[in-house]
Amino acid sequence: MPVDQEKLKIYGEEILKEIDRHDEEVISTLTREEKKARNHKLITYGALFEIAGVTEVNLAIMLGYLDRLHGKENSYRNFCYQEGRIYFLKNDKK
Repeated sequence: MPVDQEKLKIYGEEILKEIDRHDEEVISTLTREEKKARNHKLITYGALFEIAGVTEVNLAIMLGYLDRLHGKENSYRNFCYQEGRIYFLKNDKK
């Protein structure tokens, strides 16, 4: 595994542990409707991973990469946004 991926994996694994702890606290206080809405959102994001063809990528690596995206400049995030819009526009026409 390349060095960058290994760093992202380690960073992502730390975030996953934090998410697990946080989820236990949050889920226990949610109403049934809030749990349904949360599950719908999670399924939607899971579908995006499937559409992008990244479901086989190690989850910790993916999480580390996505978290690092926040640190990127607006021009890079705007580029990613435009690429995503183009992707969906192309596929809506099919």
